[in-house]
Amino acid sequence: MLIPIEKVSILLLQADNDLKFAASFAAQEIRHLCGFHPSIILSPHRPNFGYAILIEWHQPGHDGCGDSYLLSFNQTGVAIRASTKRGFLFAIGRFLRYCPIKSKRLEVPGKLELSSVPASRIRGYQIGYGKLSNSMDSWSVAQFDRHIRDLIIFGCNSIEIEYKPDTSPHHILPFHQMITEICGLAARYNLDCTLWIPNLEPASYYLDPRFSQCELEQRMELFSSMPKLSAITVPGGDPGQLRPQILFPWVQRLTDLLRQCGHPAAAWVSAQWMQADCAWYQEFLQLANQKPAWLRGIVHGPWTQLSIPDLRHQLRSDLPLRRYPDLSHCIFCQYPVPDWDLAHAMTSGREPINPRPKAYKQIHNLYRAQAVGSIPHTTGINADINTFVWLDQEWDPNSQIRHTLADYARLFLHPSLENDFADGILALEKNWSGALVSNWLINTTLDRWKQLQKLAPSKVSHHWRFQSPLLRAYYDAYAQQRLIREQAITRQICDRANNYLSQESIAQDLSHWTETGGEADSTELRDQCIKLSEELYQSIGLKSSVKKHLAAHQGRGAFMDAIDAPLSDSRWLIHQLKKAQKQINNQAKPLPLGSMREPRGRGAYMTTWGFQIKLVG
Repeated sequence: MLIPIEKVSILLLQADNDLKFAASFAAQEIRHLCGFHPSIILSPHRPNFGYAILIEWHQPGHDGCGDSYLLSFNQTGVAIRASTKRGFLFAIGRFLRYCPIKSKRLEVPGKLELSSVPASRIRGYQIGYGKLSNSMDSWSVAQFDRHIRDLIIFGCNSIEIEYKPDTSPHHILPFHQMITEICGLAARYNLDCTLWIPNLEPASYYLDPRFSQCELEQRMELFSSMPKLSAITVPGGDPGQLRPQILFPWVQRLTDLLRQCGHPAAAWVSAQWMQADCAWYQEFLQLANQKPAWLRGIVHGPWTQLSIPDLRHQLRSDLPLRRYPDLSHCIFCQYPVPDWDLAHAMTSGREPINPRPKAYKQIHNLYRAQAVGSIPHTTGINADINTFVWLDQEWDPNSQIRHTLADYARLFLHPSLENDFADGILALEKNWSGALVSNWLINTTLDRWKQLQKLAPSKVSHHWRFQSPLLRAYYDAYAQQRLIREQAITRQICDRANNYLSQESIAQDLSHWTETGGEADSTELRDQCIKLSEELYQSIGLKSSVKKHLAAHQGRGAFMDAIDAPLSDSRWLIHQLKKAQKQINNQAKPLPLGSMREPRGRGAYMTTWGFQIKLVG
């Protein structure tokens, strides 16, 4: 059925603060989608006009977290039922996803009973406001509020705040003030809120009574400022370097402080340490399996040397295991892009815009049954698609990623784009499959996104959630064109090396390569990348350059600084030709290819992936 949106109202049968909050949330989200704010009616009777969205309590479910809900549709309205405040918010999110608003009309089924119970108890999202974030360190409280509401619509029930109190030049509010605000937002929506807090000092610091007391006083001040904490999360490492016999007693002291500040004395401890050995894990598992009262569970994250099945097997069965997956990075990370073309890695780098929906569905579902849920690690908006795909899998691992992507496009961008946007995202993931030089799908993907750009309303085409994948499409196409050209130049120089008899013969080729270096297609692609990256910096704070946007360093999302990175030996060979041009004496003596190659023998150095390696044989 199609219901004119102005005929929709929200009905409460009783005056209840949580019901009023849910009704207000629904009305605000409908207004956010279509501009119309439905009226909220408090009455013991259903109205006999229009289409009513009834919000009412129902018996608690058996999901262990109070997040389940029931939607009951009939000809005159829908009843949204849940047993907790946040359960209503998840139900409203599902209602808005299931009943799209198109052309000021609400599309609803005639009669349907839809009940839903989340597969995972913990479905979280980590927020980093420190300078290492590729975007969020410039956000306002209003932007965090909008983002958290978006996450709720897709079932997020936990916010984790990353405690890295370094000052960023982009901060709107001081670090501690902003994380207090974020914690307050989580409390407002009745979400769990954990504080990810590493131990940065050496072991001697925590064993020294004087230094440790100073640390505890600082933690007391921090915990006291937080409106609502469900627990803290303490990583064993990355960063951190404590042995388990020092780590666990220290975390217990922190949980004692939590209790004094009015929060639950609860902590999760992560089994990740960059230099962990067998002895470290033996100590860790022994202490974890004692299951002290404050220990809520163990976290498996990057740098955890044990696999999820191995860690689960070695932990006692009643000790929960939570995942901490890295959704942001492509190399030097937990889940690198498999068989990634070197040219992609050299340009896109560790932290590009990286929608990988199929990959992360597979990664999620592989070990889903062995954990109670997850709070993924993200460093900003570059992994936005992955975040929502992961959340949907946490609620229902059987959900289709194309449905998730279509809902994402319809709710966050425009209903008219839902199918084409989903196809465009799936195409971007294929851009990174196989050899870049021969991947003919890259131009097809770019054409698809160009067409989407033409069809999208102006407001949508400038939205960061549209411009991010659009930039990726242009970036991939530009990298491919450069690679093809640079490889061609390399072959030409090598093939023609013995024909360079004079300065004029070298100059002729150098002139040709210089003139064709700025081919029209490549220039347009590069210009579009620069334009989109600047607009994304202005709209959402995406720092894709160290020099222009003050990104922390190139590995932290500054992929635009590598847009012209060399992809072959062509630049070095051209440089060698220019050197030879100055030396050649027009004596009709061929320039041997060997003179343009510096030998790499025993004791020489080469650089690969940012590391310098000495050749020993």
